[in-house]
Amino acid sequence: MLYKAGSLILLVFMIMINVSCSNEPKPNSFNEVEEKINNYNNVFDVNKFNKKEVNLNELSSQGGTVIGYYEDTKLKYMITTFFGETGKKLYYYYFIDESLTYFEEIDIKYDKPIYEEGSKILRETIKKYIVLNDKLFEYKEKTRELQNIKGASNYLDILNRAKEALK
Repeated sequence: MLYKAGSLILLVFMIMINVSCSNEPKPNSFNEVEEKINNYNNVFDVNKFNKKEVNLNELSSQGGTVIGYYEDTKLKYMITTFFGETGKKLYYYYFIDESLTYFEEIDIKYDKPIYEEGSKILRETIKKYIVLNDKLFEYKEKTRELQNIKGASNYLDILNRAKEALK
């Protein structure tokens, strides 16, 4: 019995060491991230930036654009739009600092193809994300948490391809 208790204590101790020594980057607290985003938005003024626009026709069946806003040569804000036959996706990126990018994904679905007159919006969905130290998290305001995202490579690919197109 004493042997089992000692083994259990050793196992728990080893797990604690493994977790505390993990090289996996941990997200800042929700409050820290929210404070950085709010501070950035409080001084953000798109009119003080230089603007560059590029077509992204090869990335979407109906075309797309990316608009970058620069402070000197540093990208500070970016809007990416992709058009589909019955909708569009917009991404608004805020480059807060070297380790933190906040962005919103807006998915708009229409009742008929965009090239037909009189189309109406059926649904608009907004999701918020952050890229923190090259890892993607969903930014959940209601539950005040940063949720790890599976399949993050799609979002990071869109971000990187849009940034590359602006060069």
